[in-house]
Amino acid sequence: MTSSTSNSEPAKGSEHSGIRRELPVLLMVTVVLLATEAAMRLAGHRLSRDMVQISAIPAIADELSHATPELPHILFLGNSLIREGVDVNTVEEKLNSTYEIPSVVRRVTADATGIPEWYYTFKQFFANPVHAPDVLILGFEGDGGGHLSDQRRVFPDRLGHNFCRIEDLPEVFTHDITAFDQRMDFIAASVSWTYANRDRVQKRVLDKLIPGYRDAARHMNEMKPISTRSLVDASAPKSGPQFSRLQRLIELATEHDVQLIFLAMPVPREYAIAPELQSLAAANGIPLIDGRQSPGIDSGMFPDGYHMNHAAASMFSQFLAGELASSGVTLAAKSPRQQSGIRLVGHQESDDREVRQASKSQDQN
Repeated sequence: MTSSTSNSEPAKGSEHSGIRRELPVLLMVTVVLLATEAAMRLAGHRLSRDMVQISAIPAIADELSHATPELPHILFLGNSLIREGVDVNTVEEKLNSTYEIPSVVRRVTADATGIPEWYYTFKQFFANPVHAPDVLILGFEGDGGGHLSDQRRVFPDRLGHNFCRIEDLPEVFTHDITAFDQRMDFIAASVSWTYANRDRVQKRVLDKLIPGYRDAARHMNEMKPISTRSLVDASAPKSGPQFSRLQRLIELATEHDVQLIFLAMPVPREYAIAPELQSLAAANGIPLIDGRQSPGIDSGMFPDGYHMNHAAASMFSQFLAGELASSGVTLAAKSPRQQSGIRLVGHQESDDREVRQASKSQDQN
């Protein structure tokens, strides 16, 4: 009996010793994770141009709300197609000088986004009496409605981190994210900057370790056939394009007296505008501007095989001003326009000036 007891005591001592050895490691890992999270929260918005654009959205909303109240406020909402293809200064100047329609024109863009992100961007930043524009223009491309259709893939981490608030959870989990693993992805990204931006961190690290990695990756991506197949939700209905998310955006815009316009963007390949989208636009009094064959723009003006170059963007922006002037939409300011009560820039108040400068530089490039 004495022998058995004496044998168990060293075992317990060994177990406690192992825990003591592992504890410093666990503490070190915890410290590193917390430090990484703190660093990401302080400087994560500088990881990429895309993050700068997303961080600039509250500042753009505030800037638009404080612009000349008696002028119509026009907002373009989209992805890199709008960023590279629409020069808001040209649109604004052309509306003013040629068509005598003084306006305030701004744009909000985030790369590789579509109707899932655009709906919540509008809901979070512009669906209120202070920040609502008079006209909201959605730029899209792709067969079957492309960026505007329910076939557009939902990225739970991006949605949770960049475009949704905690009060959006019931709507998100009811309509947009129904799988358990995707819901966990959404929640993790909404609370952790490190988790949400893990892919961007990986790219930055690889760019440091492998010279020319980012350029090579971009070149390989450009060599792929132009399509949105990688952005298509495999679980979406196969019977035809559906537009339930777009319908929700239409209802939200109507609630805030915002006139919607759909804009078919020019790309090198041909694509069809879904009859269902055309019917939805007609039923809701939404003009659909067909920019697929804009005058003067040819396939040689898309240097990366997808985005317009500067010359094409300038021509397209002038074309857009003319289409807006003749669209039948009343380009006039809301009366009266609410000017106070809500300010959105609070995520990174200390970086307000930097973000505003970034948003202005987007319009100048």
